[in-house]
Amino acid sequence: MKGKKIIVYFSILFVIGIAMILVLSARAKPFDDSPANHVEELKQIPEVAAFYQKYGHYDVDVFPDGAFTHQVGFQAEKEQGKWIMLRINYGFGIPSSSIVFCTPDGIESQYRITDNVLEYLKEQQCF
Repeated sequence: MKGKKIIVYFSILFVIGIAMILVLSARAKPFDDSPANHVEELKQIPEVAAFYQKYGHYDVDVFPDGAFTHQVGFQAEKEQGKWIMLRINYGFGIPSSSIVFCTPDGIESQYRITDNVLEYLKEQQCF
């Protein structure tokens, strides 16, 4: 009887410990400092490498979406109002998907690519 209580207590403590570790790690942003300091690391993501190859080095930002998700955004601008942005979505600190926003003829022409982002970046021009 006493042995079963000890096992139950250790099981409860184990579950609470695992839950605390998950909660603390899930709230972590992709980077503790500016993602601009991690460009070479980010270029290991094929979409980021294709974006830099085609559009060059521009602004890099983190967009907090909530406690568990963030986006790292890369923006290139040709001229006022004409820009393209690649956003890498992170869930629990791991890159999960990517989106491209493109405004070839100004903000009124904005469109969004969520599927085949890598193919778009390799084969199409935003401007």
